Amino acid sequence: MPCLPNRPPDAEFGSGWAGYLPICTIWNSTCLGGNEIQGTVFSDTDNDGALDEGESGIQNAMVITQPGNVITSSSNSGAYRTWVSAGDFTVEPIPQLYQSFTGSPRSVSFADVGLIDTGNDLGLLLEPNVQDLRATGFSTPPRPGFQNLLWLSHRNVGTVPTNAVLRLTFDAQQTFVAAEPPPTSVSGNLIEWDLATEVGELPRTFSIHLFTPADVPLGTELSYTVEADPVATDETPEDNSITIIEPVIGSFDPNDKHVEPGSLTPAEVLERKKLDYTIRFQNTGTYLAENALITDFLSEDLDPMTFEFVGSSHPCEWYISNGQLQFQFEGIMLPDSISNEPESHGFVRFQIAARPDLQLGETVSNSASIHFDFNTPVVTDPAVFSVEEVTAVQEPRTDRLALYPNPVEQTLWISGTHQGNVRAVEVMDLSGRVVLRSTAYAAGAAIDVSTLPSGMYHVRATAVEGLLSGRFVKR
Repeated sequence: MPCLPNRPPDAEFGSGWAGYLPICTIWNSTCLGGNEIQGTVFSDTDNDGALDEGESGIQNAMVITQPGNVITSSSNSGAYRTWVSAGDFTVEPIPQLYQSFTGSPRSVSFADVGLIDTGNDLGLLLEPNVQDLRATGFSTPPRPGFQNLLWLSHRNVGTVPTNAVLRLTFDAQQTFVAAEPPPTSVSGNLIEWDLATEVGELPRTFSIHLFTPADVPLGTELSYTVEADPVATDETPEDNSITIIEPVIGSFDPNDKHVEPGSLTPAEVLERKKLDYTIRFQNTGTYLAENALITDFLSEDLDPMTFEFVGSSHPCEWYISNGQLQFQFEGIMLPDSISNEPESHGFVRFQIAARPDLQLGETVSNSASIHFDFNTPVVTDPAVFSVEEVTAVQEPRTDRLALYPNPVEQTLWISGTHQGNVRAVEVMDLSGRVVLRSTAYAAGAAIDVSTLPSGMYHVRATAVEGLLSGRFVKR
């Protein structure tokens, strides 16, 4: 059966096709060539390149098939599968931290379609006795009088199983409602989970429901701190904790794509510092969604070889083929926002590095398409980052302004802070030149940016507590 490629349906075929043809995915082998390559990524303890008795599979290992840059990951047992057309191919793992490939790329040939080639096992040697835990977090925007969801992701990227504690300190202005899985302990605004972590495990996701009282002003910044313990014996303790700051807002678009940081210096690009992308989605229909598919044409300025899956709100499978990134949430059973608003949200998060030859002033932009069952996809506004020198704009504090919508076409709304109004606002371009000035803004005021050229801008504001900053994209 024919299928649509991974792009918004009106981009090439017209929206009328969307109701009749499925989206091409790795789970539809007819779309992607019809031949399947199978094998196991295993821990090659004797370093001989062969899968021997007693050697176990490595879960969540990345495998690349060439030509085509087809990238996928292994299952909990270490098994992997990938789809190709007729022709000659090579398959090998992409070693991650503390891993090295012990064999040679496997060669696979298909003279026709509808064939399967098995036994393409790939060995990785693990550096012994490395403890390395990671903790990340992500929140839906808090709103007065409503619950918001906070998702925590925890992962063991080391080479030894580790007993750990995942710890969340949430903002004292909020109230704890529920968490899944249930925490080991809750004391005030401190929540802890005792965990037994395995080597190479997929990121574990924890969802926490928090309530924001109706009298919390718009613009109030709520703070969450996440930590994975033990830290003292960790190989990279700097990624064991993270602080999340979310401003309280009114209405918002629940389907969007965000990149952090919003800019990198040329040196950071050259060092391959990774960008953190988050795609949020919500079922705003009138019935639950049985399946969800997120499709994303990665910009050519992003290097798929550096892709790393960070976490998701629900179990999913992913793959990359010729720059097409897809996340399949099969059987997600996502409730609609009318019947169960708190549970109608989801997200997926990944990291990837930019191409190292990006130059000062260049920007990278790309969007995602969110498909619920057979409905027309929701296309997010683009997530944009730029290459710029940090000296162009001085940001004296880490405090952020709440700027929305972002990207913006005409009116940019600014939420102030819980301590007072925003008194003066400056909008600057990437060179640091002030292009707009305004004064005496109350919290929640607006700026007309319709005359600005398209691009990324900085906002610097004076408030009671000092200078605040933020970024936005003008479309």
